[in-house]
Amino acid sequence: MRKDYKVLRTGTIQFLSVNQGDQKLIIERSDEKDCILILLNASENEESFILNVHNEEFEDLLTGEKFVANSGVIEVILPPKWFSLLTEIRC
Repeated sequence: MRKDYKVLRTGTIQFLSVNQGDQKLIIERSDEKDCILILLNASENEESFILNVHNEEFEDLLTGEKFVANSGVIEVILPPKWFSLLTEIRC
């Protein structure tokens, strides 16, 4: 995956959601061309991630699942001990 997406190797890193005691983490990797959101669920339970976004459509690079924003919000549900790599779908 890192070979295919330069942003995962050299893009800037920004932690968007880090709450002490929380086992969910959202990291943004971005460069001048791409932006990937990394969602991590380290808990033993299924977790829901509610994201306020500017783009309308996202795709999970691991599963191919597509997410369409509803009023600027997407919800991603991750199984226990799982992660997702979301990229914006550009027209």
